[in-house]
Amino acid sequence: MIDTEADTSNNTIYVYAEDAGLDLLNDVYGEYTADKAYPISYYVEKYSKNSGFEIHINEITNLTRTLSWDTDSTASERLLSIAASFGAEIGYSFEIDGLELKHRYINIYKRRGKDSGIVLRLNREIDKIVVKRSIANLATGYKVLGGTPKGADKPISLNGYSYDDGNFYVAGTYLFCREANKIWSRRYAEEGVNAGYICKMFNGTSTNQKTLCSQAIASLKKVSRMEENYEVTLKKVPDGLKIGDTVYVIDNTGEMYLESRVLKIEVRASEGQYTVTLGEYLMKSSGIEPVSAIVDEDTQPTGAIIDGMNLVNGTAPVWMTANLSGFFVKNDGLRYRKDERRVSIQGIVSPVQEIEGGDSRLIFVLPEDMWPSVPIRQVMVGSGINQWTLGIDLNGNVTFSNYGTTGNVPCSRTEKLYINLSYYV
Repeated sequence: MIDTEADTSNNTIYVYAEDAGLDLLNDVYGEYTADKAYPISYYVEKYSKNSGFEIHINEITNLTRTLSWDTDSTASERLLSIAASFGAEIGYSFEIDGLELKHRYINIYKRRGKDSGIVLRLNREIDKIVVKRSIANLATGYKVLGGTPKGADKPISLNGYSYDDGNFYVAGTYLFCREANKIWSRRYAEEGVNAGYICKMFNGTSTNQKTLCSQAIASLKKVSRMEENYEVTLKKVPDGLKIGDTVYVIDNTGEMYLESRVLKIEVRASEGQYTVTLGEYLMKSSGIEPVSAIVDEDTQPTGAIIDGMNLVNGTAPVWMTANLSGFFVKNDGLRYRKDERRVSIQGIVSPVQEIEGGDSRLIFVLPEDMWPSVPIRQVMVGSGINQWTLGIDLNGNVTFSNYGTTGNVPCSRTEKLYINLSYYV
């Protein structure tokens, strides 16, 4: 319980509570560098000591990391940083007997939640949907620092490491994303190869340059795009729904068909108001950090999760090249794959010729085992300020429609249509 407010005129008491205790929210820790690689339990216990919290669930037992921090942070922030470094997610729970608090738990997950199968429909389970988009945390480049090797006094960087896949590339200590820079480049930037990038710091944990570069790329893929969250006001929260669970949202009127994770649940019981925030990650800290697990070369276990792929015995789901319709040509390729029940589509396409405003076009057709159980409509970005709607129909047709900002406008043949979407079947 963080805040309370008693209103005698309305006979109400307002209470704001968080799942982490005050010890974790307010305790501040300084700089620290580990002397060797430790498991996640070591770091969690170190920064939760004397708080009353103990580890209950730990799904990350076979990895070790040599971590370091060069700035101050609260215990809860440090725990989130630890989880991100191990490609994990954390949550808190409590064991209560009557009115007596018996245990405070910190739970460490590979990925919180489950596919709940819950379908939420506007004007039935849902009162309203608010879409929030932000570029407040956007970056198109990173200055990258890693962990400090044993016996060294400075962290490693990418200096001297060579990498260029056509989109992401390393220059000195920096990692840049070409495609993101085409969209978000500084307007008054000087001419030059590395000009116009919006750069932030990336502090990794690996002392291996290859692994550090992979960690930075996984993070930059996320922050180089506009963040998007959905605040869904419900008539009531479905039984058993928890943070991390996957739900399906349908708005037939607005043609929104969304599959997403629950990132935050707010309950105002006295007012009968229930708000659920959905997205791949929150715009602000939530306990689910925007990270992908990148495992050090020398500590990679069999069956590790790497950048969202199940890697077993060195194999991964194969990307397949989309067979485009006659209306589109590949710009940076378009590919798709199925990882167990998760279907992913990535790439960039352009129209063969200008598409009239309001017209829709077929992009390609998915194999039958990848057809969705409900139609999908998801907003995607173009190469400028315009957006468009990616549709996936029940018969596997992947379509383009609704190009523009406030209204439909023609889509030129030079436009780049960016596609990055995942859903479950």
